[in-house]
Amino acid sequence: MTTERHGDAQDSDLSATAPRQKASAVYEDLRTRILGGRLECGVWLRAEALADELNVSRTPVREAFRQLASDGLIELIPNRGARVALISDEDLEATYELHAILEGYGARRAAELQLADVGRLRELCDVMERTLATGDADRYDEITRLNLEFHGDIHRASGNVALPGMIAGFAQRSLVRHTFANYTPAEIERAFDQHREMTDAIEARDGALAEAIMRSHVLGARTTLRRRLAELAEQDEASAS
Repeated sequence: MTTERHGDAQDSDLSATAPRQKASAVYEDLRTRILGGRLECGVWLRAEALADELNVSRTPVREAFRQLASDGLIELIPNRGARVALISDEDLEATYELHAILEGYGARRAAELQLADVGRLRELCDVMERTLATGDADRYDEITRLNLEFHGDIHRASGNVALPGMIAGFAQRSLVRHTFANYTPAEIERAFDQHREMTDAIEARDGALAEAIMRSHVLGARTTLRRRLAELAEQDEASAS
C-alpha cells in the first residue's frame, strides 16, 4: 500500500523553509492527514514519495517520522519502513473504556467547578455544524480540530492540571483509526447533539449528567469505529476474492 497523495500537495512546497521548520511542517502535515482520516490505519508511508510531494529532502521526512512514532501515530518497522499505527481490537477496546472514564470525569468536574466558558462551548458547537454544512472537501479536518478544541476546553475546566495531557494520549490513539469522515449523517447528528447536551449540563452544574453524556459520547465513537472496521474487513475480503 502506498502513501496517499495529498489533495493540496501543490500548496505544500517547503523548499524555502529552514531545516528544523521543514521537519516540523512535514510532521504537522502528516499528523493532520492521519487524524483527519486521509491516511488510514495500516497505510505505508514512503519517505521518498513524501519528500518529492512536499519538495524537501528525505531528512525532514524521517525526522517527522520519528516524532510521529513517539506520538504513537505511526510505527517504524525495521527493514520495511513506516506505516500508520495498527492497534489490536483488544487494545482499542481498552483505550476507549479508559478514554470514556477520563473524559467523563473531566465533564463532571467542569460542571461542578463552573470554570468552563459555556459561551465558547456553544460557539464551537455552532461552528462545527456550519463547517459540516459547507460540504467542503476538508470539512472533516476542520471538524476534528474544532472537536478537539471543544473537548480540550472541558478538560482544562476540570481544574485538574494533569487531565488534559492524560486524555490527549488516549484521544490521539483512538483517532488513529477513527475520523468524522467515517460517521454516517445520523452518527454525526448524534455526536453534535451530545455536544450541546453536555454544554447544557455543564451550565446547569449537573455533574452526573455531564459525565453520563460524555461517556456515552466517547463510547458512541467506539460503536462508529466498530462499524467502520467491519466495512473495511468486508472490502478486504472482496478484494482478495
